[in-house]
Parts: sequence; structure tokens; C-alpha cells
Amino acid sequence: EALKMSRESLQKMLKSYFDEKFPSLPEDERSSMAKNMDMKAVSEEYAELVNYAVTNTIRGDIPRLALIRMQFVEKEMLGLMDSVDLLLDKNEVNMQFTATVPAVVLLYFCYRFLTVILNRVTGKKSLHALSLNMRKEMLRLERLLNLKDADTKTKLSSLDMGKAIVIIHRLREQLAVRESRLDVHEVEAMRTDLKEILGAFGPVTVRQQLAIIRRMRLSYRTVQ
Repeated sequence: EALKMSRESLQKMLKSYFDEKFPSLPEDERSSMAKNMDMKAVSEEYAELVNYAVTNTIRGDIPRLALIRMQFVEKEMLGLMDSVDLLLDKNEVNMQFTATVPAVVLLYFCYRFLTVILNRVTGKKSLHALSLNMRKEMLRLERLLNLKDADTKTKLSSLDMGKAIVIIHRLREQLAVRESRLDVHEVEAMRTDLKEILGAFGPVTVRQQLAIIRRMRLSYRTVQ
């Protein structure tokens, strides 16, 4: 609204100036120059009048042209402000998104912090910690079997089988703790492989047990 009023005021001032300075020009041409806010004639005359600034100021020519130029500057400033407002409106969504980024980052770190505190209070371990524990137990079992891998027919002694049962029991406990956060089929497959290592589906040699462990490492992300 302010920009519209400023333009209308400038057009009226220019129309009055053109009517007085260029009476020989057709009315349509003077009106067109005023409507288009043509400042060329004003700038040229202003440049000539300043050579005799005192005289032309007393006569009122310079103050009149100065007022027209000031009105033109006001119109340009209002137009610039209007363009800035339009640009801000178009980028409002981007600005709002940018403003939310710090809040999202803060919420993420708060969530991570509270998760760590809650796990410490409840004794609940993270998936990473549980995976690390299971890999350690798998490594213990693999070392035990490697020490007894003499030939393809070697089987564990009663003492070594007892050690293997203890390790597998700990693996089952770790698996039970994280069961709700793992794929159901993966949990069931791991339990079956652990049973197979203990010979639940028939006698197995040390070399066969090692093959099962290697297969588990390749198949399950939990113990990779």
C-alpha cells in the first residue's frame, strides 16, 4: 500500500513537471512519461541548474527537482523493502526448518544420554555391548575347539565338553537378553546351531563343531 501511494505521488509530480516544461509535447506522451516515471529529463535539468545553484534555488527550480528526486528515492526504497519481504516469505519454510535443526540435534543427544542412564540404572546393556560379549564367548569356544582339533575324527573329552557347555550356556543367556530386539528367525537359527554344536542332533567331531562356528560367524550379524 505504501509503495502504491509513493508511485502515485511520484507520477503526479512528474506529470505536473512535464506539463510545465514540455507543453509542446502531446498530452498522451507526457502522461506516458509520467506513468513510466521517466526521470531522465529531471536528472538532466537538475545537472544544469546546479551550475547556478543560488539563483535557481531562489527561483524554486532546484527545490522542486530535489523533491521529485527524493520522491523517486523513496519509491525505490519501498520497492526494495517489498522485494525483501517477498523473498523472506518465500524462504519462510526453509528458515523454519533451519531454526528447528538445533532443537532436533539437542533432542537426539538428550535421547542418547537418557538411554545410557536408563541402561545403567536398569542394568540393560546396549545391542553393541551384547554383540561384543557374544563375540567374546564365540572366540573362547573356537579357541577351545582349535586346541582339540587333531584330526577329522577327534571329539571333545568329558571335561572339555563341560567347558563348551558352560560357554554355550552363557551364549544362550546373552541371546535371551537381546531376543526381543533381534529377528525371530535369526534367534531360532542360532539356538539350533548351538544345540548342534553340543551334539543334540547326533555326534559331532571337533572339526564339525568348528565348521558350525564359522558358519554362524558368516550368517549372523550378532557374532560377526
